[in-house]
Amino acid sequence: MLEFRSVTVRDLARLRRYYSACNYQLCEYSAGTKLMWRGYLNPRYAEVAGCLVVLNTIGGTPSFDYPIPGPEGDVDAALAAMEDYCVDNGIVLTISVVPEEFGTKLAARYPRFCFARDRVWKDYIYAAEDLREFAGRRYSGQRNHINKFRKVCPGAAFRVLGKDDHALIDRFWEDYAAVFTKESKTAKNELSLAKKMLRLAGNKAFVVGGLEYEGRLISLSLAERCGDTLIVHIEKALYGYDGVYPATVQAFAQAFATDGVKWINREDDAGDKGLRMSKMQYLPDHLGAKLRFRMTSELETIDAVPTLKTERLVLDAITEADKDA
Repeated sequence: MLEFRSVTVRDLARLRRYYSACNYQLCEYSAGTKLMWRGYLNPRYAEVAGCLVVLNTIGGTPSFDYPIPGPEGDVDAALAAMEDYCVDNGIVLTISVVPEEFGTKLAARYPRFCFARDRVWKDYIYAAEDLREFAGRRYSGQRNHINKFRKVCPGAAFRVLGKDDHALIDRFWEDYAAVFTKESKTAKNELSLAKKMLRLAGNKAFVVGGLEYEGRLISLSLAERCGDTLIVHIEKALYGYDGVYPATVQAFAQAFATDGVKWINREDDAGDKGLRMSKMQYLPDHLGAKLRFRMTSELETIDAVPTLKTERLVLDAITEADKDA
């Protein structure tokens, strides 16, 4: 029996029991994404059969994440619990952002389904070593930008940020607001959510750091480790410092993509052309595909129950008129 509760900051430790070891690589399988985008995702979670089950409601439509097993988790039992929940509540079973490697399993489990795979929501996933080193001819552009940055800002240094650095972070947001030029509602909303997330600097669930120059932050990032993947939820820098972004990407990877971290997920591009070009320039190892399964049945192809007649029998739908009989 699934009993859901809404995701809040107080649930971080419980969620991290599952996400900290999750190797799905996708940004949706992280506590940070659930917290940062909870106003959009409306996520609720339950624990069953040793697994974390998350039910999101986007635009009034419910959809599950793929179950995240703990050490003794039974994914098949969790899927069965999700199916029972949908039957009990009269909703269609939809499992969204399914990691690609589980697509065959779901296709075999459900004989009828609708399937979607959207390029817009694929995550950009990089080999951690590539972003730490920027080695080889293919990364010469990034190295040149970093060298220019070091010449202009020779005293800039990467700083790990924690609970004692909130004043420094607040000052960064003031400086960032002065140069922020995007007018779209989406961009402004994302900035507001990023500010709220940075209040969690110092929480052990996340790693935070940025480049400091002349006593001020000129960039900052927040990430979360999930299995062997470092998922970068926030990456910001002040305009006007040529090369500050690649310098931040490299310094952040050198500081936190260590001790068994093999991959860095810099999330999707949400259809933003400029963001897509920027993320492709860092040469991702692969794009993390997200599959969406909506289960269907034969009944969805029938507009009404047919009436069948023989010489002796009539078979048709049971209605209120048949109640007494």
